[in-house]
Amino acid sequence: GYAESNDGIIWDRKDTHVGIDVSSKGWDSEMICYPYVFEHKNTMYMLYNGNEYGGTGFGIAVLKK
Repeated sequence: GYAESNDGIIWDRKDTHVGIDVSSKGWDSEMICYPYVFEHKNTMYMLYNGNEYGGTGFGIAVLKK
């Protein structure tokens, strides 16, 4: 999920703003965890682990412009 806070105590969840969710089936159908976001040649990427905290694989997502 995703949340924002002005004071680090009270948080406002914004899960629908993330732009990615679990797949309907497959290696990332139960969870997406441990993301790492980076930029390369003006494109944003996110590496992430799938089900079982990455036990079933990891993936890369590309931000559409």
